[in-house]
Amino acid sequence: MVFKLEVASNRGHVLVLWNLNLPVRCKVLLRSLYDNYNEKQENKIRCIVHYFERIFSHMPIGFVSFERKVLPLEHLPQCISYPKAEFWSNSVIPLCCFEVQNSGLIEDQSSEALEVDFANKFIGGGALHRGCVQEEIRFMINPELIASMLFLPSMAENEAIEIIGAERFSSYTGYASSFHFTGDYVDKKDVDCFGRRKTRIIAIDALCSPRMRQYKQECLLRMRHKLIQEAEMISRHYPLGPVHQVNLFIHPILSQRLQMLQCKLMRL
Repeated sequence: MVFKLEVASNRGHVLVLWNLNLPVRCKVLLRSLYDNYNEKQENKIRCIVHYFERIFSHMPIGFVSFERKVLPLEHLPQCISYPKAEFWSNSVIPLCCFEVQNSGLIEDQSSEALEVDFANKFIGGGALHRGCVQEEIRFMINPELIASMLFLPSMAENEAIEIIGAERFSSYTGYASSFHFTGDYVDKKDVDCFGRRKTRIIAIDALCSPRMRQYKQECLLRMRHKLIQEAEMISRHYPLGPVHQVNLFIHPILSQRLQMLQCKLMRL
């Protein structure tokens, strides 16, 4: 099943085609119980089955919103546009305070944090296939995220995706091959005025195996521009709040530099 979308003008009127075929992906996930059995695949399925057990016993109320964020490539008035390298090298805006956390899980942080999904450019990645790292695990413990795979095409260089309100249903241990479903999880986060859980997930896609190329200017700019989407979301959702927290874990030194620039941009 091929979906076709005529994208908006801010993506250059490019025709985007993508092949999701979710039923086939689900078959791959289920077939792993029998063909080339893999324990982590069984535990992913257990998360999904548990989700349906929960909603059949007590249907949740509220909403989940999905929004694509686009950083304009051209300058627009009253809008943050796609900054060039000169913007960063010439900027004299002082840094604001920020906090570094070197332990804990992204999904276990405070309700006022923006939680990063280290996404495939096709959101969801291998969630319904054989993937089982950060993004795929998040889609298993918050299965409502899977809906995004139906209608969100691949992310462009100047795009990110914000998902608000996805409830967590499962507890787990491990990562990748050691992933295990460990039981029920009761999400106690408050809801906002729209009936959405105060869980804000920001999907940003990284380059595939960039190695040392990630330190080159064009790659650093690309990641900064993805992070600018988060800075805009923080300033919009918490314009007067003292806490601006983004749960982001990448290469420690590179992460520190990029987040310092992100915090700096929040003063604009």
